[in-house]
Amino acid sequence: MSEIKRDVLTKRGRYTTFKDNLQAKEVIVGDGERRRRYILCYNPKEAKRQQKHRAQVVETLEHELARHSDCSAKAQWALKSPPFL
Repeated sequence: MSEIKRDVLTKRGRYTTFKDNLQAKEVIVGDGERRRRYILCYNPKEAKRQQKHRAQVVETLEHELARHSDCSAKAQWALKSPPFL
């Protein structure tokens, strides 16, 4: 997993657009027989949807934290609170 984070996701290069919702690029890591080939795919529509969902979750969590007046509360408060998602 660290190889993917370090070598694959940080590698520069252009994505090739196949459709309006599918982009991909090839990344090759290593040399010779130990060489590995990765295909990174990106869906801009899905990325926007997930970004909006994360923002909603953060907003909900911030609202729940603001509702709780005791800042020195323990984790037990979260267990006693009703589910919010």
